[in-house]
Amino acid sequence: SNRRTSSALRSRGGPREGSLPGGATASSEEPRRRLLLAPPVTPECPPAGKRRGRAASLMARVAELEAAHCRRSREEHLLARVEELEAKLAHKDCEREEALRAAAVASDERLQEVLCVTKESGERFAALSLRRLEGLAARTRRLEQSLVGREGASEGGGKGEPRLADEDTDA
Repeated sequence: SNRRTSSALRSRGGPREGSLPGGATASSEEPRRRLLLAPPVTPECPPAGKRRGRAASLMARVAELEAAHCRRSREEHLLARVEELEAKLAHKDCEREEALRAAAVASDERLQEVLCVTKESGERFAALSLRRLEGLAARTRRLEQSLVGREGASEGGGKGEPRLADEDTDA
């Protein structure tokens, strides 16, 4: 009889689950605690003891398929972006290598120019030095000859031949 009364009251909008027969109510905390402890109700997680209906099951399948499609689409987009970035990096690497090769060639050419200029200036310097040395040697010979001529003139009364430095007997 209590069952009939409580089910009849519920169907007519009477006292709810927390109420006791005779109109007495249980603590208002109990229903809240039950709600807090119950697992969340989502299309994937139907309430305990309830089977999903056919429509809910189909909607869940559609949602899963859409989610899988979104994941695949996003994955394809990311893969395409990765390939695009790799292509850009490869292109930039090629440009850098070309620039390095061009710089190396230019550096080698400049080095060859510097070597040629250095060699030419070295040859010119050597030629100038050789001319200076030859000039100094000629001047030294003339001075020695004039010195020998003076010595010979003072010894022999100026009648002797001038002696050259090569004819020294002291050496």
